[in-house]
Amino acid sequence: MLDLMRKHAGSWIIKILLGAIAVAFALSWGVSSYYSQKEVAVTVNGEPITMAQLQEEHGRMVEENRRQLGEQFDRLAPMLGLKERALNTLIDRALLFQAAQRLGVNASDQEVAQILTSMPAFQRGGRFDKDQYRRVLTLNRLTPEAFEDAQRGQIILQKLTTLVVGAAQVSPLELEQTMDEALGKVQGVYLAFAEEAHRQGLTAGAEEIEAYYQEHQREYMIPEKFRVSYLVFPLASYRDQAQVSDDDVAEYYESQRGQYVVPEAVHARHILVAVAEQAPAEELAKARAKAEAILTEVKDKGADFAALAKKESQDPGSAATGGDLGFIQRDVTVPAFEQALFALQPGQVGLVQTPYGFHVIKAEERREGRVIPLEEVKGELRNKLEEQQARQQAEAAAERTLDLLTAGAKLPEAAAKAKVPVQQSPAFSAEETIPGLSGVRGLHEVFEGLMPGQAAPVIPFEGGSLVAVLEERTPAQAKPMGEVEAEVRLAVLGMKARRLAQEAAEKLIAELKTQPDPAQALAQRPGAVKTGWLGAEDSVPGLISSAPLLEALFSRPDNARLAVQPVQIGDDFLVAALLGRQAPSAEEKDRRRQEVRQAMERNLQRILHDRFLADLRAKADIKVMAKL
Repeated sequence: MLDLMRKHAGSWIIKILLGAIAVAFALSWGVSSYYSQKEVAVTVNGEPITMAQLQEEHGRMVEENRRQLGEQFDRLAPMLGLKERALNTLIDRALLFQAAQRLGVNASDQEVAQILTSMPAFQRGGRFDKDQYRRVLTLNRLTPEAFEDAQRGQIILQKLTTLVVGAAQVSPLELEQTMDEALGKVQGVYLAFAEEAHRQGLTAGAEEIEAYYQEHQREYMIPEKFRVSYLVFPLASYRDQAQVSDDDVAEYYESQRGQYVVPEAVHARHILVAVAEQAPAEELAKARAKAEAILTEVKDKGADFAALAKKESQDPGSAATGGDLGFIQRDVTVPAFEQALFALQPGQVGLVQTPYGFHVIKAEERREGRVIPLEEVKGELRNKLEEQQARQQAEAAAERTLDLLTAGAKLPEAAAKAKVPVQQSPAFSAEETIPGLSGVRGLHEVFEGLMPGQAAPVIPFEGGSLVAVLEERTPAQAKPMGEVEAEVRLAVLGMKARRLAQEAAEKLIAELKTQPDPAQALAQRPGAVKTGWLGAEDSVPGLISSAPLLEALFSRPDNARLAVQPVQIGDDFLVAALLGRQAPSAEEKDRRRQEVRQAMERNLQRILHDRFLADLRAKADIKVMAKL
């Protein structure tokens, strides 16, 4: 419940800086404004996009997907096509900036200044502070010129988008039809023909197994592998060289002061009597009466709050812990709950209504807000700045070594000059790590497009920086039949069983079509399952995925309720039919009208934007100059 009540708010400084870096260093003012002397990857109407820009955008996408996919990233990375997506992103940005220039869309210095001066990161005492502005950018390795160009570029793209999608309007008729479809419910019936039930007695001959193997070799591959020589520039070697003064620590503390504010907070417990805010008056009155009875038990009769919460609370997230919500700060819960909670003194209880129902709340303890003084975090900040310096020095040393390799030096010669040993990796694939370099993720990504003997860009990682030279690339190859024969045999049997299940389902559909009421005829079949009333986002118990069945049911007209093709869910095939359709109530449509309208407008805007880009691409002269 508390998670639902908390507002989703990220760190504004991270959003600002990531946005700035993505635009400023990937494109910003014209494609050729950065890395203009580097190798060109592609030209867009004569303007170059460099390999360095492509690597920058690709690296950003890699990190974004790594955060989203976690440990699964390395396994899935080859299928994501991130390098192609990065290139297409840069091409699209180039086309949009060029279109903006042709249309005379620009951003004034005043508009840029207005955005900068409104950012809390650059303010002191509620007002823009130029020294603070430069300090924050320096700490994040950005120049004012690049950051301001980024903001200018974002303003231009926003203005262009407004021009392109400004015509997106939803008619009242379209809105009503969409609400009927999106908010309505269906009831259906289905009969499943399981693959497993059709496996009995099946066999697979040697010719069938060989043919399946030849057709599906990509499913039985030994992945591409790399072997590299590398140099590690560990942080530990540079920590002693770091020089951090008391002034540096104080300056960093001031720039990050917001992180050391401990806000006022109240340790809360609650007992929830759940009821929808738009429920009928009778239901609301009944829920309120129950909550008031619980409040009386606690307030007047001295009942144990935690014990009562375990027994009565309808919040599954906190009932088991006696309604404990922990310390709650301001601006993280719904306003009504916050106002009631912060009005209580420790030990007091109260009652409040929110969109989730009625809450009996108790304030256990109040923690006053304060700013952690510099002295308390001085050591922590010094260590952090020393590590930053060490990381920068390690990366700089690695870059110097890479420059030597780029100029023609051999790895042993560059290693001797840097006074670090050359190390050799075993062959590794996308799913594997190099022993001793477990903190380096996605290493195979940097070698895409490189030939043996070429060095990859410097790879920063948790323990320092890495310079690596590709020694050998072993292409992906199919595993020998002898290793995978049993696996292929099972796949052939599964394919045959699925085909039989599908044929049985198609046969039943043909039979049902001859019935006066196919839906009711299906419902009378042994094993048929009748669903409850289902919304478009609901799930059907017992099915691994409900979406295909729901799509089939919602798409059937009332005069042809039987799905004309089997619905495949996993390895099984369903014969499905619509039993009934339930229109949304007028009250629900009124309550959701604005939400649905906004969703439709966003979708229409996305369509218009995509069409605009597609038109720009169709007319553009795009030449890929380098192998990706």
